[in-house]
Amino acid sequence: MKKSLSRYFNRAFGPFRKRHWLHGLAVVALMAAMLFVLYVVGLSMSIFNPLSEAIGGYKLSDGFFYALNLNKENIKPNPDVVIVDLNGLNNRGEIAHIIDEINSRKPAVLALDIIFPKAASVPPAEDSLLVEALKRTEHLVIAKNESAVSDEHSFFAEDICTLRNAKEGNVTIASGMVREFACGPETFIGETLSAFNKAELPISPSLIDFQDISTYTYTYNGEEFLDDEIKDKIVLLGDRHDLRDFHSVPVIKEGSAKLAGIDIFAQALYTALIGQKYSQIGKGVSFIIALIFTYLFCSLFICRIFDSGQSFNGLKSNFLQIIAILFLGFVAFLLFKRGIILQIEWFLIGMGLAGLAAEIFYWILSKTGIDAKG
Repeated sequence: MKKSLSRYFNRAFGPFRKRHWLHGLAVVALMAAMLFVLYVVGLSMSIFNPLSEAIGGYKLSDGFFYALNLNKENIKPNPDVVIVDLNGLNNRGEIAHIIDEINSRKPAVLALDIIFPKAASVPPAEDSLLVEALKRTEHLVIAKNESAVSDEHSFFAEDICTLRNAKEGNVTIASGMVREFACGPETFIGETLSAFNKAELPISPSLIDFQDISTYTYTYNGEEFLDDEIKDKIVLLGDRHDLRDFHSVPVIKEGSAKLAGIDIFAQALYTALIGQKYSQIGKGVSFIIALIFTYLFCSLFICRIFDSGQSFNGLKSNFLQIIAILFLGFVAFLLFKRGIILQIEWFLIGMGLAGLAAEIFYWILSKTGIDAKG
């Protein structure tokens, strides 16, 4: 069996010889030189900027979440979180009434994903009703918007935070594709989880588990309010229909690739409480793994093909590159399902350049008079 398998590989890729290990090193070194040249050119020529931005804007996790969400019957409940959608309501007196109704159902935390600025057009009585309702809230998280270009707080933030068990949490969501959330101090998610009595929360950004979940959602319309669904739950109060607060996400939800900020917070809370926690293999370790695999791939397969002088060298090497990329992508997906993120970008680059680098290397051998067979 072993001999027949060896004969098959020899026919397909040519006989294997010890010098292929040295040739593999040379091919990898040539690839490194090519990458360095591309890196220098990419920094000096703006024509490459759109390409680099497009590559940097995509992560393999996006495709993995797409694959995980193909089974639409596998929708997981979000048992600790309830969304109360104001749906355009801006009357502060009515919002105060909603808050009192929520508080009467004894939620664990009330988190306001809405900022109430000072407004001359708002009757003082409405402001007073809102402040008094929030003072009656046991565990309260109110929103602030702090970023490099903004510093926005609700008009009552200072009074509420000093008088009640209340905290401010930053609701600012980074521009571009939203993939991660932070739950450190003074973040909206961190303060909400802290009020929910969840200790030892990670401070560093974590990948949001974008698997399909179902969060109980109530849209206020003046009818009977929520029942015991909100007892001991985290209640997120905000507007799911504010077009200014929609953000791009790497999945399709309800036919759109954008989610409202409050839905992103619900997804992040699900991740922090019961969802899949993802740990990422470091860039240095990932680079070493990619280097080893690329070297083995070149030595065992690519160098054998070009060294044997078989017909269709380029076609065979391209086919092998595709097989190797698909195989490693499958391995990365299996690891992803278990919460481990393997960064294979360097391996993809190595596979993409392997055939070209080998072709150049063996061309150099032939032109310099060095016997590639010896």
